[in-house]
Amino acid sequence: MRPARVTTVASSVVALAAVPVFLTGAMGVQIRAEFGLGPAGFGIMLSAFHVSSTLASPALGRAAERHPASMRWAVTLTLVSLVGVALGGRSPVLYAGFLVGTGLGFALAQTSTNLFITRTVPAGNRATVLGIKHAAIPLAALLAGLAVPTVAVTIGWRWAFAIAAGGVTLLLAWLPKSFAGFRNPPPQDGGGSPPKELVVLVVATILAMASGSALSAFLVSFAVATGIGAASAGFLLSAGGASAIAMRVTWGWLADRRSTRGFFGIVGLLTVGSVGYLLLSTEQPALVLVGAMTSFAGVLGWSGLLVHAVVDRNLQAPARATGVTQVGFYAGGGIGPPLFGFLIDQFSYRFAWMTAAGLVLVAAGLVLAVELSSRAKQT
Repeated sequence: MRPARVTTVASSVVALAAVPVFLTGAMGVQIRAEFGLGPAGFGIMLSAFHVSSTLASPALGRAAERHPASMRWAVTLTLVSLVGVALGGRSPVLYAGFLVGTGLGFALAQTSTNLFITRTVPAGNRATVLGIKHAAIPLAALLAGLAVPTVAVTIGWRWAFAIAAGGVTLLLAWLPKSFAGFRNPPPQDGGGSPPKELVVLVVATILAMASGSALSAFLVSFAVATGIGAASAGFLLSAGGASAIAMRVTWGWLADRRSTRGFFGIVGLLTVGSVGYLLLSTEQPALVLVGAMTSFAGVLGWSGLLVHAVVDRNLQAPARATGVTQVGFYAGGGIGPPLFGFLIDQFSYRFAWMTAAGLVLVAAGLVLAVELSSRAKQT
C-alpha cells in the first residue's frame, strides 16, 4: 500500500474518531441549553470521553496487536456514537454513555493506526506520516468549530452529528478490511521499551498535555483580559492551532530526513513552549501574541514526534507501547482545564501560566532523562 493512501486512511480514522467530542465542545452552548446544564455539569458529562479513553487505552493497544480489523472496530464505535447522539442522547446520562463509546473508539483508533502505519510505511517516511496523522486531530477541531455557524445555528446541532455520521459511513466502506498482510514484525527490533520508561513518558505527557489543554481552553478569555479584542483573540487561537499543526508535520519530516530515533526534538519543543508561557505571564499584549504562538507550537507540536520515537523503539508491538503512552494525552487533556481553571480563580492568569511553564520544563526533564538513560544502556 502506498504511503499516500496509508496517510489518508490513518488521518481520516483518527480525525473522524475525534469529531464527536470536538462537536460536543463546539456546540456546548446549544447542548447545555437543551439539557439545562451549567458549566460544571457539562464538564462532567464531557469528562466521560477522557475517562474512558484513559482507562481503556492500554488494553485496546493490546487488542489492536491481536486483531487485524481493529481500525474498522474503532470507526464502527465512532459511528454508533454519532448516530446515537443524532437520533437519541436525550438526557445528559445517555449522552455521556455515547461519549464513553467515543472515548473507546478514539483510543482504539490511535493504537490501531499506529500499528497500521508501522506495518505499511518504510522507516524513512514513517515519522512524516505519523506527524500528518496527529496534525489531523486539531484540524478536526477546526472543522467542528466551523460546524457551529454553518449547521448548529441554522438547522440544529444534532444535524452536525448526523452529517458526521454520513462521513464516517463512507470511511467505513472505504477502509481496507484488515491489515493482516502487514502483521509480520520487522526482522530487527531493539527489544522494546522497559515498562519504567513508558511510565516516565506517561507522566511527562500528562504534565505537558495538562498545560496544553489549558492553553486551548483559556487563551481567548486571557487575551481579552489583557486588552486584545475578542475577534483578534479568536483569530489568535486559530493561528496557534495552525502553528501546532505545522509543527507536527514539520518535525515528522525532519525526523525522517535526519533518521533520528531520539527524544531530543521533544525536549527542545517543550523548552520553547515553556518560554512561550513565560511570555504569556507578562500580560503585555505584544508579548502575549508571541507567547501564544510559541506555546502552541512547542507544547502542542510534539505528539507525533513522541509516537514516532516510541514506535521506533517498539517495532514488535507498537500498538501495545503507544496504548500505554497515549494514557498521558488523555489524562492530561482531561486534567488541564479544571486544574488551571482553579489556579486562575484562586490566584491569577499570571500564576497559572508560570505554573504551566514549570510543568512543561519538568516534562522536558523527564523526557531527557529517558533519552539519556536509553543511550547509557547502549554504551
